[in-house]
Amino acid sequence: MTQQQTEMTGRVPIRRTSEIEEISNLYFIHPLAGRLVPFFARLHISPNAVSILGMLFGILSAFAYYRYWNLRSAITGFALMIAWHVMDGADGQLARFTE
Repeated sequence: MTQQQTEMTGRVPIRRTSEIEEISNLYFIHPLAGRLVPFFARLHISPNAVSILGMLFGILSAFAYYRYWNLRSAITGFALMIAWHVMDGADGQLARFTE
């Protein structure tokens, strides 16, 4: 969540300490998820719906990875896997944001 979003809502995001957070989560996954949270909240999308969307991305990535020898399928699988990670972070942040 950005400083401006925090000022608008008065809510402060709850996050893990950086010592236990992986680099990819700290600098890529959770910042992307944090940008989606206010959007989901504005649309009244529940954390459970975000979880289901994340599961859909995970399942689709598995289908794409099934054809791992095809470069296009492998890249699509990787992008869908990243989307799953972002949704996985967003559902928890959204749940805390909308308490």
